[in-house]
Amino acid sequence: MEIVEATIDALVRKRRRELLACLPAEERASRRHGDDSGLLDSKGRAAEKLARLGALPASLPEVLWRDLRSPQQYRDEVDEYLVRCRPGVLPVLAQAVALQRTPLTLQVVNNSEAMLHQVEVIMTVEGSYHVIVDAPASAPDLGRLPWPEPPTPYGEKNPLATSVFSGQLPAPGGYRPGRWPSAAPLLPTWVASEDGLVITFPPVDVRARATVHLPQITLYSTRGTEAAASCRWTATCTNLSGREKKALGIPVEQLQVTIPASPEDIEPVIE
Repeated sequence: MEIVEATIDALVRKRRRELLACLPAEERASRRHGDDSGLLDSKGRAAEKLARLGALPASLPEVLWRDLRSPQQYRDEVDEYLVRCRPGVLPVLAQAVALQRTPLTLQVVNNSEAMLHQVEVIMTVEGSYHVIVDAPASAPDLGRLPWPEPPTPYGEKNPLATSVFSGQLPAPGGYRPGRWPSAAPLLPTWVASEDGLVITFPPVDVRARATVHLPQITLYSTRGTEAAASCRWTATCTNLSGREKKALGIPVEQLQVTIPASPEDIEPVIE
């Protein structure tokens, strides 16, 4: 999966326009679309101005009823917020793109005349792969990713109570790195190891000459991959001894991710 920097730039610009929409019209007209230089050098300037703002006595009555920030100070806060959020855009966008594809479904086929009790399948995928289980019913909108809590909008009361943001975007689809909550015992669990991504499916009973489908999963990688994902799986059951093993390759679809251009990304727009 390849996500070009221009795609991330487009998402950051879109988010910036949304946050600056709360500025007065005359202030939004003071800058034109495409002037993103503030995102590169605003970190120190925004921190300095916020420090001066925080040094004001908290007892000032004005703090309770008007915004003490200037429009430029709010722009600095927004630019600092976007600088901190940008590293988290890539992994969340990669997950959202992966959810656009058809998930994988493994199946256990019993060709014997005996019932197999509690068949447990463990799948190990080599390389730098990630997994999503229990995907949402509808694929996420690539143009509207979840973002951390932004700075307090310009014009709201008590701006000194600035929201604290981590710069980490939440993952879509209930994704949890490394483990799944105990409230969902019938879903696969997984862990990253030296051998690769180890996915353990919940045990299932398989009747004679029957086939059971395992829970669907979505695999993806943000790095370059070969034509097939190399994986190994083992299967065991409680009423038979021994272990069934097999190696296989899962076809890999190479994707280049782009966000369709909007009019705001083409024509100069007043911010």
